[in-house]
Amino acid sequence: NRLKYLPRQLAYTMLNRRFEELAKQEGAPFTSAEGNTNEMLDFLSNSSIEIATTKPEQWRPALAVAEQELRRALEHGFQPAELREATANMATMLDNAVQQAPTRRSTALAASIVNTLAHKNVFEHPSTTRELYRAALAAVTVDDCLAALRSAWTAPGRLIVVSGNLPAEVDSAAVAAAFAESRAVAVAAPAKIAEASWGYADFGPAGAIVARREIADLGIVQVDFANGVTINLKKTDFQAATVQLTARFGGGLLTMPADKPGLDIFASSAAGLMGLGKHSTDELQRILAGRSVGASFTVGKNAFVVSGKTTPQDLALELQLLAAQATDLGYRPEAERLLQRGMAQFYTQLQHMPEGAFQLEIERAIACGDPRFGLPSLDTLSRYTMADVRSWLAPEIAKGPLELSIVGDIDIEAAIALAAKTFGALPARSAKPDYAEQRRVAFPAAGGAQELKVQTEIPRGTVFAFWPTDDSLDASRNRRLSLLASVIEDRLRLKIREGLGGAYSPEAANSGSDTFTGYGFLVVQIGVEPAQAPTILASVREIAESLRATGISDDELQRAKQPVLTSLAESARTNPYWLGAVLSACREQPQRLDWARTRTADVTAITREEINDFAAKYLQPARLVSYVVLPDPMPGAQPPAQPQQAPAPAAK
Repeated sequence: NRLKYLPRQLAYTMLNRRFEELAKQEGAPFTSAEGNTNEMLDFLSNSSIEIATTKPEQWRPALAVAEQELRRALEHGFQPAELREATANMATMLDNAVQQAPTRRSTALAASIVNTLAHKNVFEHPSTTRELYRAALAAVTVDDCLAALRSAWTAPGRLIVVSGNLPAEVDSAAVAAAFAESRAVAVAAPAKIAEASWGYADFGPAGAIVARREIADLGIVQVDFANGVTINLKKTDFQAATVQLTARFGGGLLTMPADKPGLDIFASSAAGLMGLGKHSTDELQRILAGRSVGASFTVGKNAFVVSGKTTPQDLALELQLLAAQATDLGYRPEAERLLQRGMAQFYTQLQHMPEGAFQLEIERAIACGDPRFGLPSLDTLSRYTMADVRSWLAPEIAKGPLELSIVGDIDIEAAIALAAKTFGALPARSAKPDYAEQRRVAFPAAGGAQELKVQTEIPRGTVFAFWPTDDSLDASRNRRLSLLASVIEDRLRLKIREGLGGAYSPEAANSGSDTFTGYGFLVVQIGVEPAQAPTILASVREIAESLRATGISDDELQRAKQPVLTSLAESARTNPYWLGAVLSACREQPQRLDWARTRTADVTAITREEINDFAAKYLQPARLVSYVVLPDPMPGAQPPAQPQQAPAPAAK
């Protein structure tokens, strides 16, 4: 069955890539689309194209895209370049699975075995899977894929469904007419795909090393290049054939223009769409097909961050890609177009969800209105362009301080040599300012519980409670605050969910900033039945006051400690912990190395008296800031409209 369905699987991979490219074009009436054939219940085969639009009035052109692109593929087939990309990616995925098999996690293996038993399938080693597909991938042709796709769509009849917040005039007759109109349009073969070569293989002479140090107890090597770039490396055996990387540069959110709130969100969202200076995202997918490389760009609180994951054999290419991502962003207009089409839909959903109030209002409010927190208005975000992103990022990209970290299945000396040819070869970087003024954030003065209304048909409210604490740069304090949060959550679960039965999943957390000086808070969030919100908020206050007055028991301390100690032991055997919590900012914050050394012993040593002292200090009722978010039925709300379904057209 797997080999039987392989050509069809590849056909949909190629068709869906075409949809990806179409969505980026100017004037595209949709944001995403996907074709697929499902074998259901061992007797039914269902082929479909599902396409998402951003505006209700664009349903007609969106339907036309789905119908015409499917027909284009059915009539004209696929190009060899498309098939090479699809088969290369699948072959690489199979190869990687074989290389990574020795270090698969027991929990994932157990789940996979159970899943195959439940579905009456066969559990096999990745090498068996690769051998099954190897010859088929080498032999499959574009004609095979076309025949498989045509076979999937030979059944008579078409069911067309248009659903959502539709204009009133849309009915089944309108949908049938739109489908018939689209079918009358002739479709030509797609333009021939142009071959492109990788444009970032040479960054100039390799950088000179000016300093090297080894941190033996942590297995870390640090290297400084003459251009000011620093790198941190750690070889691990946690995941075979896996390497993870992070490059941090500039000041991130700390440098965002004061008159452009939310530009960080716009830039991070656009980054995966804007490509590089020499290649669009579509060109990158074709050029890098069959290689285990990738890069993602985000705006962090105190740095811009480029991250990636690769294999030892593709580390050289991955470093070239990361260096390109950190120095030559594309700022392409298609990124702006896709974002503009998706933002209104995203905000509409957020405005009608009880949880959306945190991002839209509360997060900024508990930072005294600081525009760097929470989401700006849709109108503000909609005004930004790639020119705004470029004017902010270009200076940081050109000279901002840069720290590269590499963790995983690596040869240290080989990795340093490859880094010297990429990041070490970049133009000189400047030192990082302290940004003392930009690091200031204030927590608001306490007041009564504030009530927020959200227009929604979801019959659920949310209670938020915040107590100001401190930043996370004092690890000892931060660990004790986290344990205090665990105790609060445990008491909430016992009193509210089990005692009152009015909450869904009470949560408590310690949120300390490693960027903003002195800023942090303990937060409680509880989904509630709206009528019970006042009672539950009162219970939160009672629990906090009880902890302040009488403290915790030894049993509560152990219940809070044990999961943390288990988590610490498990995380110490993972690449993400060493990369994210230790290496990635250890030059800017060298105390991170001590955090790694002391965390288990320090958590073990936490006493009940310490937690009690923290409860008395931080859970002060005079500092509590609380919010109750309640549903407000939308005016004139009607029962959800039924999808408009067209009758099957006569001509098939």
